[in-house]
Amino acid sequence: MRLSSGFCVVYFIKSHFIYIQKIVRAYEVLTNKETRDQYDYFRSRPEAYLEKYGTSVIWKYAPKSDTALVIIALLALLSWLSIWIKKTRWRNLADRIIKASVDGLSLKEGGSNESIEFRRLALEKLAERQAEREKLEKDESGGGGATASNGKDKKKKTRGLDKKELKMKEQEELKAIIVELVEAVHDFGGGFAKPTWRDMFIVKLIKAPYSIITACAWWIQYLIRRTKGLEYTDEELEFFTRRAVGDVIWDTVTEEEKADMKTRRLWIFENLQQWKEEEEFRLLSPGEKKQYNRLKRKTSSAKID
Repeated sequence: MRLSSGFCVVYFIKSHFIYIQKIVRAYEVLTNKETRDQYDYFRSRPEAYLEKYGTSVIWKYAPKSDTALVIIALLALLSWLSIWIKKTRWRNLADRIIKASVDGLSLKEGGSNESIEFRRLALEKLAERQAEREKLEKDESGGGGATASNGKDKKKKTRGLDKKELKMKEQEELKAIIVELVEAVHDFGGGFAKPTWRDMFIVKLIKAPYSIITACAWWIQYLIRRTKGLEYTDEELEFFTRRAVGDVIWDTVTEEEKADMKTRRLWIFENLQQWKEEEEFRLLSPGEKKQYNRLKRKTSSAKID
């Protein structure tokens, strides 16, 4: 449960409405040559201003531009910006996954579970396409003497191609398949999703009161349960665990790993540190694991001494 920033923006606009009017008026004065000259003249000669207008006059400038239109334009700009930021986040992650999948990077080399899975699926699809092409060539070559000779000629040409060229061609085809698979994913989890109209700032602004009320109700219910000494609900365990490990990690692990993480209560600092050490140890190679265990034994024996 998270509080939306829309409420803060509404409060900011409401409390700073008069300042917005002054900014608009100042822009109009300073961008017009005639009014700018008057401003500079009276600014350097305050006695001339008092002589012309007196001291009892209180001026209240109303901007020529409609303030409502300025606010609407500002909300439209923020809505476009929120969509652009979300799309850019998704695009950057998609490009990294595509590169890691094409290069075949492992977890230690900078890859991820997603990039490894996309590469596996792409290789399977590539093998299926190659099998279909070979089957089609066999069917064509089995149709008669002329077609058989054509099939042999094709095989000779294929054998005559440079191995490097064949590998490059296969790599390009594999990359095209990976790009197709990645582009079909609308949500990678952890906030890396393709934007929709629901992600527009103005939509979030409208939904802000409901989000605030829902969040307050959830926290009140949580505090009541803690006061009564009741056990954590599954929703509470998921909320605090997700907040401890982050949305990206939570959305990428399996259901079994999520269940294990919830039971370990990772929002407690000591438990979280131990879990992180175990995850880092899991990614080590067998040699590095042995070296780590030796170092850990030396450290523990030194503490005992």
